[in-house]
Amino acid sequence: MKKKSLNIILVKFAVISIILLTAMPGYASSTAFQSGIGAYSRHEYIIAEHYFRKALLTDPNNTSIRYYLAITLVKNNKAGEAREEYQAIIDLNPYSEAAEKARHGLRLIQNKTLKKKVVLNINGHNSALIVRNVKINNHAVSSFILDTGATYTSISTSLARELGVLSSNAPRVNIMTANGAVNAPKVILKSIEIDGLIASNVEVIILDISATKDVAGLLGLNFIQKFKLTIDKRNGELILENP
Repeated sequence: MKKKSLNIILVKFAVISIILLTAMPGYASSTAFQSGIGAYSRHEYIIAEHYFRKALLTDPNNTSIRYYLAITLVKNNKAGEAREEYQAIIDLNPYSEAAEKARHGLRLIQNKTLKKKVVLNINGHNSALIVRNVKINNHAVSSFILDTGATYTSISTSLARELGVLSSNAPRVNIMTANGAVNAPKVILKSIEIDGLIASNVEVIILDISATKDVAGLLGLNFIQKFKLTIDKRNGELILENP
């Protein structure tokens, strides 16, 4: 009788332990993480990314989860986001083994983009060169005017608000426009990307320069000078590539 009672107590204890364990955030992240590992091993990278992101929500300081998310993002052709995850690993613990792997991952991404170039068609009517599908901070996608005569790159007020970089405390700079002198806020964007060609830490001013909502700003010299610029007049092409 005593043995039966003891067994009942042990069963109840086991059930309670399981309930408590599954309620813990660490368990939830571990379960999602293992599901992500399984999906990754089956080459189901979209599914793996979903699970790794889910695991990271409950355990954001776990460098193992971040590392697997980073390599999965590379598989999903999201180099910019992978770069951010690798950097987060290094920032969390610069001297760890995970940080060393993250540095290696960053070097691999850099090597893949070293020879990257973008070819833009120049029209023959002296109108603005519109660059479409420009990705800002790995998030917002907009159209920009490429302007070799503009000193600064600029973004519209609405885009700055969308990116969360609009601040009353931002430093300001005086610039000349077609309508006269303007005192505009200046901020730093983490990245500006055109078809895989990425410029990091770009200073931009917040200024509404276009009458159309389709254009979110100008790509000026401080963006262009980060790359090698070639103008092929014969073929009507403007080429940007890593130096």
